[in-house]
Amino acid sequence: MAENLEKIEALEDVKSSRFLIYIKLFLIYIHIILMPKLSINTIDYDEGSTDTESNASTPTITIPEHLRSLSSTMTNYANMSDGDFGGPFLNKTKRQFTQKTEKAFSLGVKLIYFKSQNQETFTKMFIYSKDPQLEPDNVLIKILSEVYYHIEFSKLQDSCGFRVPKLLNYGFIDRNNDTSINIGPNEFIFYIRMEDVDALPVTKLNELYNDAELLDKCIDIEKEVDRIDTCLQKYNLHHNDLHTDNVMIGKNGEIIIIDFGESSHDLQNPFFTVNFCNKFTKQGGATTRKRRVSKKRGLSKKRGLSKKRGLSRKRRLSKKRELSKKRELSKKRELYRKRRISRKRKV
Repeated sequence: MAENLEKIEALEDVKSSRFLIYIKLFLIYIHIILMPKLSINTIDYDEGSTDTESNASTPTITIPEHLRSLSSTMTNYANMSDGDFGGPFLNKTKRQFTQKTEKAFSLGVKLIYFKSQNQETFTKMFIYSKDPQLEPDNVLIKILSEVYYHIEFSKLQDSCGFRVPKLLNYGFIDRNNDTSINIGPNEFIFYIRMEDVDALPVTKLNELYNDAELLDKCIDIEKEVDRIDTCLQKYNLHHNDLHTDNVMIGKNGEIIIIDFGESSHDLQNPFFTVNFCNKFTKQGGATTRKRRVSKKRGLSKKRGLSKKRGLSRKRRLSKKRELSKKRELSKKRELYRKRRISRKRKV
């Protein structure tokens, strides 16, 4: 009996120690999941901090060489309210930033847009998960790339004849203290602030022109954007996303280009002029253009058909001539043969 009690006590000790081990492992797992850290410390973002920014924390990460200069000009805020961004006016989830290597799913980046009427500013705020499985380092590199190309495009405004909203500042926000905005503690917040331009995207061109002139105006803008894109290519810059939402028309008619998230030094998505004004082909002005195109196509088809018919007729005539020549030759041969036979008989 005493031996059995000793065995039971020993088993209970083992179970107790195993339970403690499980508890410790569980706590370690929770710590790793809820408090991820980007491990590589190649960038220090403390330069140029103001009083409201000095307590802000920023993840450290290895980034490409051409993006490293952006670190010295970052403006980080400790709290959301410190930035004075104004009010949010649009929320959406952006899916095209980065993708898992195995392409199992796309990684989503939540975007919130802010406008401040007092400051006349427009702010894009990127919210993305700290979970290392969702590649926060790659998301950050993509965001920094957008800042980089915003700056690069702005350098060519005079050379290529277009405008870019002036970039004001960008950086991290450590904490969200605005209860009206749903951002969790396990999400990074990065903002890009620029001037709020007085312009409309080409998508809303119908707010500037009536239906009769809408398509013609769009085609004029399309030609101008094509010229700008050709100019940018000379400097090895490619926007790669020049659709009607990313091209704006200012109050003086100037072309304003926005959103450099897909830009690069490699041509990935050429600017196809035939697709730019598709939105307006079913609206005013489209009928006349379609008729012109239809006539051209019809004339082209007729010419092509006429050529085919002419070629077919020539071929038929050629065949007839060849057949006629063969028949004449055959008759001549037959006549020559008969004459020879007749001469032999006389002899």
